[in-house]
Amino acid sequence: MRTRSAPTLTAAVKLAPQNEIRRAEDVIPLRERVAALRVRALARADRPRLPALTDDERDPL
Repeated sequence: MRTRSAPTLTAAVKLAPQNEIRRAEDVIPLRERVAALRVRALARADRPRLPALTDDERDPL
């Protein structure tokens, strides 16, 4: 009630559905969130990406 500036419990109950609708409209799809996180993580990487190992370079396990 106090965090959303609703003066009474009734006002808070009336505001709750409006807040939920606003949150649902503001949702960012998972694919976009992951892409943004990937870009940030790669920007923080301090070394360039290395090429994949060849078969000769791998250990025979």
